[in-house]
Amino acid sequence: MDSAEATLRALGLELPDPPKALASYVPVQQVGELLYTSGVIPSWNGEVQFRGVVGGDVNLKDAGRAAEICALNIMALIRQHAGSLDQVEQLTPAGQRRSAR
Repeated sequence: MDSAEATLRALGLELPDPPKALASYVPVQQVGELLYTSGVIPSWNGEVQFRGVVGGDVNLKDAGRAAEICALNIMALIRQHAGSLDQVEQLTPAGQRRSAR
């Protein structure tokens, strides 16, 4: 079985540097065997890629790319916290998204 990072590479995906907290919060919190992330935005190596509201300032294609960047940032945070992505069994998205509708 390939490692999670080998799978990402095979898909042509790379993880950015883990994003730093932009305010007074902890980006990753571990409770038992679960990791919770917070404050993840569509930034790539510290530079925000998309700003605005889906269906208003941001079109659906760009919103999809923003969601992908957020997912990669979450994986980068998990890797930084846990040392590897290989023990991750499931990612469950929860949180806020902004839409014009």
